[in-house]
Amino acid sequence: MKGSIKATPTQLDIPGLHMAQPSASSPSALPPTLDRLRTLLIDDSPFVRDVTVETLTALGVRHIQCAADGWDALLHLTRDPVPPDVILCDLAMPSMDGLEFIRHLGTRAYGGAIILISGHSERLLGSACELVRSLDLRLAGAIRKPLVPKVLEALLAASATPTAAARPGAPPPALTLSADELRNGLARGHAQILLQPQVAVRTGDTVGFEALLRWHDPERGILPPPAVVASAEAAGLVDDLTYAVFRAAAGALQALQERGYPGTVSVNLSVENLAQLQLPETLQQIAAEQGVVPEHLVLEVTESRLIHNLAASLEVLGRLSLGGFRLSMDDYGTGYSTLEMLKKLPFDELKIDRTFVTGAVHDLVTRTILRSSIELGRALGMTVVAEGIETERELDLLTMLGADIGQGYWFAKPQPLSDALRRVSPARSAPLSVA
Repeated sequence: MKGSIKATPTQLDIPGLHMAQPSASSPSALPPTLDRLRTLLIDDSPFVRDVTVETLTALGVRHIQCAADGWDALLHLTRDPVPPDVILCDLAMPSMDGLEFIRHLGTRAYGGAIILISGHSERLLGSACELVRSLDLRLAGAIRKPLVPKVLEALLAASATPTAAARPGAPPPALTLSADELRNGLARGHAQILLQPQVAVRTGDTVGFEALLRWHDPERGILPPPAVVASAEAAGLVDDLTYAVFRAAAGALQALQERGYPGTVSVNLSVENLAQLQLPETLQQIAAEQGVVPEHLVLEVTESRLIHNLAASLEVLGRLSLGGFRLSMDDYGTGYSTLEMLKKLPFDELKIDRTFVTGAVHDLVTRTILRSSIELGRALGMTVVAEGIETERELDLLTMLGADIGQGYWFAKPQPLSDALRRVSPARSAPLSVA
């Protein structure tokens, strides 16, 4: 689970960073691969290097190289034909610091794990973590000095677990669907949806559902949505996939409305969809075929990718809005052009990414960003939806800050239509309104 920028003296739990946690019991048996783990330790302090080497050795690590700064580490990487499995990197070093060294690792497409170590501020260490991710490098964890052996052991164990070297969002090769598999699957109804409730934070009324793709392959099982979407984009079939999901969502909305449900159903659009000038007419036709009107359908678009196809987006999103569809800026805060997009595009809803919800209770920086995002959305007359609510304290905070709608496991997991139908009733659902 994602955490806040909240640290013990030795370990950081940074938003978006998943780290193995050390057991509170006595030291357990080391993973069988730990003694074969090839490590490179980079720190400018001879004393720290000696102490860390002793700690690594005590944990069972046998292959340890040391470097005094980034330049020294690059020489090791150049000379050694076999790269290390994990690099333990300090940040503040003379000649070449850890941040510059990480940039060089990105140009080399280093495939091993990285553990960041620093005695500096939590925010600086958090920024370094974001740099690692932005370069598509594998981040195993971040820890503060002085090192605690059990924390280091946990991160080394996580580093010893192989991970896919693909770019974030790209499916592993084994999960890639071919164009023929996609076409056949769409024809046979493999593209299905689950519905996750969206709840008015002040009243607890169910005012919306988000339709989430689930690809049911009878031979390979349920495939992860990012793999299916990435495969469809690569095969030029993302429009067909979107239409299938939208048709299922509109059908679910019609079934919900038969039970008296007055709210909305949200559907995610790919930015590639926005290049299709006939998209508004196609979605309106599908909605009419399913017996629903566009005003009850919300189209979510991830803001971080809009800037790459802005000209087409302006026209298509404008025509979707004219046609009655509600538009939602999804994953707000994760892109680089957020304010520009809010100014240029006719969004009705601001959907705050879960990274700014999880941890806001404990972390001042995250809470400040969350508060300002909610205030901005409300000032612009937009409905503010917060994703990823998992605790009562997060819900209480969002209610206090003025969010309109919440979504997350605290309310309900994604569920089939049959469960959604049981959920809605005059007592549990209400028309959408912004206070």
